[in-house]
Amino acid sequence: MIFITLFTVAFGTEEPTVLSVAELFFHEAVGGIIYGFILGLLFHYLISNTDDHSMELLLTLGIPTAGYVFASLIGVSGPLAMVVAGIMIGNWTRYIGFSKESEDHLDHFWELVDEFLNGVLFLLIGLSMLTFSFHKEDWIIMVFAIPAVLLARYLSVRLCYIGFNRYREYNPYSVRILTWGGLRGGLAIAMAMAVPAGYMIVPEKNIDVREIILVMTYAVVVFSILVQALPSLK
Repeated sequence: MIFITLFTVAFGTEEPTVLSVAELFFHEAVGGIIYGFILGLLFHYLISNTDDHSMELLLTLGIPTAGYVFASLIGVSGPLAMVVAGIMIGNWTRYIGFSKESEDHLDHFWELVDEFLNGVLFLLIGLSMLTFSFHKEDWIIMVFAIPAVLLARYLSVRLCYIGFNRYREYNPYSVRILTWGGLRGGLAIAMAMAVPAGYMIVPEKNIDVREIILVMTYAVVVFSILVQALPSLK
């Protein structure tokens, strides 16, 4: 939601005001939650009233496809709506509307879809990177982006623990673990790819905002996968 708000403010055609930004955030966020709840109820009813395994899987597939498209048409947050609907289907319909066999099919199906779509996303970002003419500024920003993201992660986690520690004690390594364990992947890349091209930051070198954001994001994601995630593979 924060990304959508900042995106609209940065690349919108109208002059942003405090009221318009607040209205946009409220419409997107609250509207997305309400729409996701209604969508979850609708598909819970549909799934609960069929015993056909294939139909159940197709219905779960209809939520992030047709449901997301309709969210865009009515101007609410599609990602937020999918989260709400997904929570309802995964934690309510899963135990009421699915048999044990259907649950196994559901898990295997969505694990496969998740791996496939992540692979496609990384392929697309790789292909888009081939279109760039890398400049020395890109390499410098890539190097600085990684520690900057880790520092931001550390500060956000540490500030939360200042309040949490008033009520209970935590493992002294919790902040470090949560900082290093904050992995980035498909979502970060998808948001970076949503930034439109053509907004030149260094016109004489043909460097635009999208290129800077993409190379920064790609560097952080690659570091996250190849370095931060290594301990979990042992």
